Amino acid sequence: MSTTIHEMLKPWERTGLDYSLAATPFVDQFAEFCVHFPSGRALGPGRIGLRGNPFLYGFVDPLAVCELRFGGGEWIPVRRHRLNSLPWTAEEFSQVGDLHLCAQYVFAGGARLVSRFQFENRGSIPLTFGLRWSGRLPAHEAVPEQYLAPFAGLKPEAFESWLEQRDSGWSGGWRSLQPKSDYPQPAFRLVPSGWSALKTSWNVSVSVAPDAFGNGLGKTAGYALEHDGSVTVEPGESRAFELIFDLAWTPPGEGAGEFPQDCRVAFEPLLERARTVYQENMGAVMPVQNESPVLEAHLWRARHALLRTGYRSPRGEFGGKLACFCTSDDQFFSTVFFWDSLFSSSALAAFNPEFAKDAIRTTFVRQDPRDGSSPENKWNYTVPQRHNRQYPQAPVGAWAVSHYLSRQPDDTAFLAEIYPVLRNNHRYWADYADADGDGLAEWRWSGQTADDSPLYDAFVPGGEMKGCQWLPPVASVHLNCFLYRDADLMESFSKRLGMTEEAEYFAARKTSIHRALMEVCWVEEEQRFWDYNHATRSHSKVPTFYLFWPLFARLPLPENLVRGWIEKELLNPSKFFGTMPFPSVAYDEPKFDPAGYWRGKAWPQISYWLLETLTHYGYADEAVAAADRIATWSASQTGFPENMETDPRISRVTGHTDYNWGIAGFYMTATRRFLEFIP
Repeated sequence: MSTTIHEMLKPWERTGLDYSLAATPFVDQFAEFCVHFPSGRALGPGRIGLRGNPFLYGFVDPLAVCELRFGGGEWIPVRRHRLNSLPWTAEEFSQVGDLHLCAQYVFAGGARLVSRFQFENRGSIPLTFGLRWSGRLPAHEAVPEQYLAPFAGLKPEAFESWLEQRDSGWSGGWRSLQPKSDYPQPAFRLVPSGWSALKTSWNVSVSVAPDAFGNGLGKTAGYALEHDGSVTVEPGESRAFELIFDLAWTPPGEGAGEFPQDCRVAFEPLLERARTVYQENMGAVMPVQNESPVLEAHLWRARHALLRTGYRSPRGEFGGKLACFCTSDDQFFSTVFFWDSLFSSSALAAFNPEFAKDAIRTTFVRQDPRDGSSPENKWNYTVPQRHNRQYPQAPVGAWAVSHYLSRQPDDTAFLAEIYPVLRNNHRYWADYADADGDGLAEWRWSGQTADDSPLYDAFVPGGEMKGCQWLPPVASVHLNCFLYRDADLMESFSKRLGMTEEAEYFAARKTSIHRALMEVCWVEEEQRFWDYNHATRSHSKVPTFYLFWPLFARLPLPENLVRGWIEKELLNPSKFFGTMPFPSVAYDEPKFDPAGYWRGKAWPQISYWLLETLTHYGYADEAVAAADRIATWSASQTGFPENMETDPRISRVTGHTDYNWGIAGFYMTATRRFLEFIP
């Protein structure tokens, strides 16, 4: 039996996903949009989804369905028989009698998709048929109101479809029904390429229907690109047709987005270039490192999944930088979340340092120059209004930079560039986040750190936090331990850059945080730090994995106390070292819920930080044992979930198939990065 090209692919090329699944659309070249090929659909790209914006998702649906007709019959969509998903191309196959069809898709940069449809006659007589591609722009879209909440003063708007013939093809898009709009507005162009040699022309038909609500706010626009006359394919002959999809944006306050002028393509060189670029971005010449060869495929798959989260656009708020989104699709998490993206940069640094640096840079887009705050999430195409949740999440920027520098120790230029951003972020917490004046910073919003954690149950009616809520000023142990670690790393950065006064400032910050934690949060009789509420004069005594954050921070503590916490609590199977190590709430705590989001599940980034903590204090063997259990569980999953099961009887992993810190957590855990990174 002969070996196919796909069977001969190198390990890093056998990392394709199933692009027929909604959770894993086709995206490459850090593109601004993704392409869905839904199961059971006709040949041709389905929904085009827009990435990097919080308001508009399904855009064109479908883009181009391949339709045939024989004789004078009806146009009938060709059903897809098989879909091949490679990292740099999607391939569809179908068959109509002796006519074999193959469609290939490749990204040519971030705003262009090129497709090639090949028709091969494997019979003994000529085949003659009519050929066209049809598509549709959805009816008017109202901006989802739940996504308006983060922006002060933003009002809902409706968008209508527009469509017109241009350049022997179609242009269309969405435009706001408001005379002046703060929203970015997308447009597309779909044109044939390389048809002149066939001496063809186009007959174009448009169907326009009122939207389903009948309110006149928008219309559904359909289009068809029809070959003028029939197509004949001789026996043994193969005919190819190409279509190009271009995306453009009109940002708020700017003129219409422009399309590239040149639509000519040479498909084979484009396909080979896409494969080469993928291998370069993947770090194909840098082997993954793990003692178990069984994990090799999953580690390459992790690199590929992290690449898919990448996004770059020459326009918009990211300014051409390469952002790391939480997911690779076009939904709400097609965004930079603060600590999610910072944590993920540490895995990117292992094989794509430029991506890692830009992931850190784009995390601080919209940092307020007045107070140093940065919104918890950012998009490239959004509105000018200030973000209502203008609160940074866990201050792990210095930790992410230290990870990068441990891989690239000579890149002092990047440290000098990013240092002011990190300093301003830290000073936000020091100068603006201590409402009760006790010397300790407070969270403002549970989504900054642990959403529905039982740490916050006392602050909501009914006594159980659900979702995310605003928080009163409560001295948080783990926030201030994050800040202690941040100050420690910033002190070392200052010294490296020769900034003596800055180093002294951060040394003083460490001292003041430590002193305040001892005065406010330390409970002597229990030998524990607990969050403290000055309004109720009470501590919140819920054993979550943040119990160990003084150890993560490397707070000065007696050795016997450290050993006791680790050996009696952290490594205790009945508390935090059970089937899945490091649950978000202790296994023996009454509030532990294995199906609970931050009420029982384990989290990849927290687990990795605890592996680093164990290693730092001399428990490397125990860290490796925990890492092996985590990696084994992860390898059994379809992808890399946002969180992890803590009870095998409760199979309720939540979140997306490939979530960036789930990917990064697995990669660094399985490669045992925690054994070598100890700044």
